[in-house]
Amino acid sequence: MPGRSFVEHLATEPEAITFPSPAPGGTAPMGLTWESVRAGFYHDCPEDVAREAFNHMRRQSFTPFVETCPVERWPQTPATYILMRDDRAVSTSWVRWHAVHRIGATVLELDGGHSPFFAQPVRLARALIAASG
Repeated sequence: MPGRSFVEHLATEPEAITFPSPAPGGTAPMGLTWESVRAGFYHDCPEDVAREAFNHMRRQSFTPFVETCPVERWPQTPATYILMRDDRAVSTSWVRWHAVHRIGATVLELDGGHSPFFAQPVRLARALIAASG
């Protein structure tokens, strides 16, 4: 969000993100377990693909979450947001509102979860091509 960090934004809208909880014995980054990652990110993916994705999970930097956004406002450029209706990690109502009101995006809704690039890559590719004009 312009002028503040994403963590600051989440403090005012905690329902925006539902992140899997760490658990004792979790082998993925941040102590996540196969079960929590499967349920949160890969619930609609073929199991073999989901397991491969889980095995390749790596830590990511928290800088984008804690660093203050340096822009004063989002640029006025055409944008399309692909919203996954069954996303368990990101609130669909939250993202729908912010995509339209914060960045002025056209929202393209598809059935499916958080990882359409694994669950339905052909459908996602077609949506991206259609959105590109």
